[in-house]
Amino acid sequence: MIGVAIIIDTLSALRRKKFDEYQIIALEKIMLFNGSFLTIIFPLSLFILIFVPRYFVEMVFFFILFQWLCMIITEITYLLKNYKID
Repeated sequence: MIGVAIIIDTLSALRRKKFDEYQIIALEKIMLFNGSFLTIIFPLSLFILIFVPRYFVEMVFFFILFQWLCMIITEITYLLKNYKID
């Protein structure tokens, strides 16, 4: 997982262009999706943890992993869609 994050950061750093209007809108949509996803999944995770305390640690790590994977997928989608090799 750390390797995927390093690859994404490296590809982002290699692309030193200024963002145009389309890319800014796409980034805003990604941030909006990730933020809304987090506001839905966080209360849901707390609700589950309150009513099923037996698997507290497993559920916390599951929700952290799930949220991280969703963010990685949206960022990889953005990079693959907008990364052009000149």
